[in-house]
Amino acid sequence: MKASHRANLNLKLILTSYGFLLRKTENIYRFSKKSFRANKKILNLTKSYLVEKITNVRTMRDSALWICTYSGLIRYTPNTDSAILLYPDLSFSDCLIDQEGNYWFTTLLEGILRVPNLHFIVWKQYNKLTRVTNSETHIFFASQKGEIGRLNLLNETTELFHTKHNADIQSFDYNTSENALLFNINNHLFKLKGNAISEINNDNIPAIKSAKSVNGSLFATSTYGTYINGKRINTNWARQIEYDVINQCLWVASNSGLLKIISKNNEWYLSDTLLSNTQIISIDFDVDKKLLYVLTFTGQIFCSK
Repeated sequence: MKASHRANLNLKLILTSYGFLLRKTENIYRFSKKSFRANKKILNLTKSYLVEKITNVRTMRDSALWICTYSGLIRYTPNTDSAILLYPDLSFSDCLIDQEGNYWFTTLLEGILRVPNLHFIVWKQYNKLTRVTNSETHIFFASQKGEIGRLNLLNETTELFHTKHNADIQSFDYNTSENALLFNINNHLFKLKGNAISEINNDNIPAIKSAKSVNGSLFATSTYGTYINGKRINTNWARQIEYDVINQCLWVASNSGLLKIISKNNEWYLSDTLLSNTQIISIDFDVDKKLLYVLTFTGQIFCSK
């Protein structure tokens, strides 16, 4: 009797619009309304999603089956026989939908989560990611092992490229003018274009932090300064470089301020330094709103047209 009682702890029966659902260990079974004899195993959670332990199974008014586990939430849609994994780093115990359509999830370690929108996907197979950038059609990401990932925004498929360097990637910039990704690893500058990775001349610039190619010229920032085609134009530590497509200039985040690089008579040169003697941590240019955002070491954010 004791052994039988212990086995029943892993069973749970739920009545849904799709029939009866039975949870038994790591599998989910569906029984038809007409008979308990016919059943279909609809999910093998251990094999499909590498979950550690199932804690609860709920059917909610979004027409989906929600499976709470120690390693995320699985949302199974019987109509399409499809499932997605959400929040793989959290351990869940129960869930519900309120009258306003908000999702509420209780966790074992992180309290209660209220999620008004669930339109996202988790790609759990990639971890220890350090950098991300994008083109109009793809998301690019880098790992600590020197791998490059590419996510297609149209069909949500991913590809992985191996650089043959087991090291952290130091710079990671997508260049729209070349439709290519430039990245620096172990003081070697590479270009990913299409499905091919090739090494390009880095003009012997050490410790590149950011690189852009504009109209055939290579711009790079480094711990040793800012470079244009290998020529150093500023000796202060520079972290990031962004191309301003509206004003046809480049902005550089450096320890001495925000550097502005412009072109005149087909020659690029440093024209101005804004926020002089201010340590700039990060910059970003909003093409749609034509705004440049600047973050300083002290936590101040500046916005300039």
